[in-house]
Amino acid sequence: MLLCGLAMTACGAVPAQQPAAPQTDVRAKPSDHASWQAPLGTHAVVSNDGAWRIVYRTEPDPPERGTLFSVEVWVCATSAPDRPRKDVELLVDAAMPQHQHGMNRVPTISPSDSGGFRAQGLLFHMAGSWELYFDVTEGAVTERAQVKLEVE
Repeated sequence: MLLCGLAMTACGAVPAQQPAAPQTDVRAKPSDHASWQAPLGTHAVVSNDGAWRIVYRTEPDPPERGTLFSVEVWVCATSAPDRPRKDVELLVDAAMPQHQHGMNRVPTISPSDSGGFRAQGLLFHMAGSWELYFDVTEGAVTERAQVKLEVE
């Protein structure tokens, strides 16, 4: 027994180590910034590949057939859902997949005072199932999120 212990010591064997403490993230944490919370009356959807959390509200909510409406949108990385991003490009559009057509209008999109984006001039010109599209572009990558809306 004693020879075994001496042999292990001589060969540089090390006793089992305790598991390493988890590494801490030195990047800014949400608590280091003013925390943002989604405004009341908003809806949320995650983009198809999971990179973005889109928080939005339509005005009016729900949109009405034949009436212009707008959408206020906040784009957050899913890894930081309490920090809206203004450094991405956002396109908003809509289509009726069953009818194979989109809207008759192209919305205008601009930064909003609330830290997000505002898309104006959308119009659902007929009743039925619509999909509202949010295309977020960062660099050369565009990722889509979509929600289904029933228009009466």
